[in-house]
Amino acid sequence: MISQLQHKKNTCCLSFASSGIGSLQHLVGESLGKALGVELLHVPYGGAASATASLMSNQVDLLFAGLAPIAPHLQSQKMHAVGIASAHRSRRFSDIPTFQEKGLQGVSFEYWQGIFLPKGASSELALFLSAEINNVIKDTGFVDQLENTGFEVAYKDYKQFKAFLQAEDQSYRSFFERDGVLY
Repeated sequence: MISQLQHKKNTCCLSFASSGIGSLQHLVGESLGKALGVELLHVPYGGAASATASLMSNQVDLLFAGLAPIAPHLQSQKMHAVGIASAHRSRRFSDIPTFQEKGLQGVSFEYWQGIFLPKGASSELALFLSAEINNVIKDTGFVDQLENTGFEVAYKDYKQFKAFLQAEDQSYRSFFERDGVLY
């Protein structure tokens, strides 16, 4: 698929679905198009489910999505993964190569989720929730269930998460300045 895209340089011939404008999936699609020198037509949807349905019904050519929402389609082989945009292979889907392994530098994004509180929330509440979350992810049954669907569980305490967010902010600022992705 990558070589097919490279042969279509500077033409808009393929469309890609994402879960919405400005989503991580949108950024990955734009980044891949730039890396390949191909113009891809972005078709934003209101979430992963409708974007996935559009690929499954052949309304779009490509889909950029997190692994968890499409895991059943990968397992049933109703969908084929061309590559993964993270810096490392998925533990659950280790047969899917990264885009970097396919020679596409700069197409690397990590999908993550965090829990946030409103500004002004008490530090006691933040520490309590952090401790409870840490306890929950010590439950191997819970972690196994998440990892079987394509999630990879990692815990960062408040200070680690704050540093991580600052690094992510800088990384995305650099990305937008370099690639000028969003219009």
